[in-house]
Amino acid sequence: MKLNFFCWLSIFLIVSFNLEALAQLPRGQVLQINTKLKNIMGSPTWLLEIKDEDTGTIIPYIYDFEYENNSWLAFSQGHSYRIIASTLKFGPHAFLHNFCHLENGVIKGKEMSIYITGDLTPLAKTSRCHVAQYASIPI
Repeated sequence: MKLNFFCWLSIFLIVSFNLEALAQLPRGQVLQINTKLKNIMGSPTWLLEIKDEDTGTIIPYIYDFEYENNSWLAFSQGHSYRIIASTLKFGPHAFLHNFCHLENGVIKGKEMSIYITGDLTPLAKTSRCHVAQYASIPI
């Protein structure tokens, strides 16, 4: 089946407009989280709140540790962001605030990789967080 000139022109215009609209969207940063835990005590939940410093938008993420090995992603909306909460909750009275020491100021133009190992318990010293920041790749 042959497409006529007007069909090709229509396809070209639709793709062109969509690419132009996509290029104008703000590109946020990616936080990649991986765990390789030996043991998990109870059913902990991790609240991670990211504040987009460009717009003031706060994006909450909640991760449940059901398995020892997990892979998650979190996204900021803009170029600069701040982690305003990183709280690991084990129950009504057991919390680890600033889990992985992520609440440490504004991060500009950098993505993050977080790797958690060890035993996940209400004692912070039983787990280790390996955090790396790297420059984001512009598209």
